[in-house]
Amino acid sequence: MKCDFSFIYKSILFIFLSIMSVGALSKNETVKAEQCTLIKSNISRLACFDKVFNTPVGTQILDDRLIANIIPRLVSDIFILAKNDTNDSQENNLEVALSSNDERAAIYITCKDNITRFQLALDQPINQNMLNVHIANNDTNKIVSKIDWQSAERGYMLDSGRGLYAIQQLKSILYIDSFTVTLPQENKSFIFKNNGLASRVASIRKECGW
Repeated sequence: MKCDFSFIYKSILFIFLSIMSVGALSKNETVKAEQCTLIKSNISRLACFDKVFNTPVGTQILDDRLIANIIPRLVSDIFILAKNDTNDSQENNLEVALSSNDERAAIYITCKDNITRFQLALDQPINQNMLNVHIANNDTNKIVSKIDWQSAERGYMLDSGRGLYAIQQLKSILYIDSFTVTLPQENKSFIFKNNGLASRVASIRKECGW
């Protein structure tokens, strides 16, 4: 049975508003909060509620090391999404984030403008514009992907490419229970559990046509 996440968000909002005093929220704030529930993007929806209620959820959730580094907003939003994302993907959700076991990296998969993107957010920046990235199946120790990724967001993000190039890399990890992303030139490795990734990106595959 599919879960009606729109109903859940509206229910949570109703409960929240109910426990607030009548004078605590203006009519305008209430209307804006209700509009937030209509936003499909998890990151944009969180940002919308933050703006309405002036409650920087990101600052509360993010680890001290992330705040101290003053990482780009997009990257911090991806880490927030990864910590809040669950196996029960929202229907028509076009962005998925998966945190590494040590929470120092997060995979970000999305479909924007009918183009698939496969990226890696980092809690520490890299200094190279192009970096070789290895992805290995932890069960077989076999490398399933070994290509150069482009640096972005001041070195806090790596981009595998867009469209068919990203799709090719994504398909190599969709059905692997556990995999390791290694950056040999930076001497860094991040272990990820799949957590039903194939089902979580179903809406992305449908929207982007793969």
